[in-house]
Amino acid sequence: MASPSPVGIWGPTRSGKTTYLASLYLTLEQRNHPMRMAFARSDVNAQRFITENREALSRGYFPKPTLNDEPIRMTFGFQRKDDGLGFKGRFHTVSLMDVAGARIFDQPGADFGYFDLLAASKGIVCLVDPEARKLLPDGTYQSTWNWTDLFSRLFEKLPTDRSGKVIPYVAVCITKMDLDEHWVNRNAIEPYLERVITPPAVRVLHNWCDPKRLKIYGISVAGRRRIGDTDRPNVTRITADRLILESLNDWHPYQILNPLFWMFDMIEYEHDRKKMFPLPQLRRWLREPNLKSV
Repeated sequence: MASPSPVGIWGPTRSGKTTYLASLYLTLEQRNHPMRMAFARSDVNAQRFITENREALSRGYFPKPTLNDEPIRMTFGFQRKDDGLGFKGRFHTVSLMDVAGARIFDQPGADFGYFDLLAASKGIVCLVDPEARKLLPDGTYQSTWNWTDLFSRLFEKLPTDRSGKVIPYVAVCITKMDLDEHWVNRNAIEPYLERVITPPAVRVLHNWCDPKRLKIYGISVAGRRRIGDTDRPNVTRITADRLILESLNDWHPYQILNPLFWMFDMIEYEHDRKKMFPLPQLRRWLREPNLKSV
């Protein structure tokens, strides 16, 4: 059974959208989830994206940020295996558009329909890079991004229900959790999110999102590796702003599938519930004169 609607990936420039997308595909493939790719025959960019980024990541190199002026549209499907996270044997489809972050956030009106795609999605994975920050004179750090403004601009473009909450499921994912500074906060991820994006931004999340449709995750494409009795980030820094995977043989991404599987579980549950209890039929049943109130 295919998931009813696409899932979108959102994040500012260099937040890791391309890396996350490539790692999703490669991780699903390595865990033997049967895969199926689809894209327009004329979309050379999409074909090149899969070929180049899959190969780069399989060699330990993280994909470079998307710089194309034109968006890359693609759909990949996979058969869900039983990972203890939900339904077994379901076939899901993920329709995605990869757009250079600069085109979205630095050039209003030039998003190639990116926000229309997000508005039509059943779920949105929002990527938050805790390393996108600047050092202040007093020695403290401040995020490079105004997350209150970014989340407000995103949610204003999404459909809402009668209570004013956005309809798509929202998974906010703090990336690069493998790094020691962030790893120690993995079991208290919601308070840590407040530290990363500031309390006002968290209030925006709760004001716009139904608690049942919002979930916070800490994820890492690189993951960590165990050496003796200790574990450490599975990355090596080769330049000031460039990391590579340290060991491909010991590569274990951290929770990158969980947000996607949570969304699909919720989408499937909602879809199946509506099939079992269609609203028009339920309303007719409630209007039956023979029913007695209790």
